Amino acid sequence: MHRSIFKILALGTATVFPLTGLLWATPSNASRYRHEFNAREFHQCANELLTTGVVEEQTQVACAMALEPTDLSGCVVKIDGFTIIEEDEALFSCFRVRRPLELAECVVDINEELLEPKSATALASSTLNHCRRSLLPLRFSACVRGLSRENYPTAFEPSEALATCIDAEDFPREIYTPNTNSTDGRGV
Repeated sequence: MHRSIFKILALGTATVFPLTGLLWATPSNASRYRHEFNAREFHQCANELLTTGVVEEQTQVACAMALEPTDLSGCVVKIDGFTIIEEDEALFSCFRVRRPLELAECVVDINEELLEPKSATALASSTLNHCRRSLLPLRFSACVRGLSRENYPTAFEPSEALATCIDAEDFPREIYTPNTNSTDGRGV
C-alpha cells in the first residue's frame, strides 16, 4: 500500500509540474491591465485631451475613470488629428470601447482611404459609430476598405460597406442553416 501511494504521488507530480510550468510561462493580455498605475499616465491623458480641445471637466472625469488613460487620450488625439470628427464625439466613443487604440485606427484608416476630406461629416460620424459598435475594429476596417475599393467592379459605396460589414460580424444564418434532424442519423 505504501508503494501504491508513492507511485500515485510520483505520477501526479510528474504530470502536474510540467503543466504548471507551461501555464506560468504563457503570456497573457490580461496582465497588461494588472500593472501599477502611475501619475504620469493620468497627467499625459489630461494634457493630450486638453490639447485637442476637450473641456477641462470632461478631461478630468474621463482620465480618472479610464482603465488605460493613455490609450483613451491616444484614441481621441488620433481621431481628432486625422479626421473631421469633433473631439467631444471622439472622446465619447473612445471612452465606451474596450480597445480605444483599435477604434482610432479603424476610424482613421476608413477615413483616409474612402472619405473625401471636409465633405463627408455625416459619413465620418457613421464610421466612428460603426467602428465603436464592432467587436473587432481592425477586421471591420479591413472589410469596409476591401469592399469599397474603387478599382473593383463590385465596389460598394462606403455607407453600404459599413452596413454590410457590421452585419457580417453575426453568424450568417442565410448561408448556413443547420440540419435540425441530424440526431436520427438520416439527415433531411
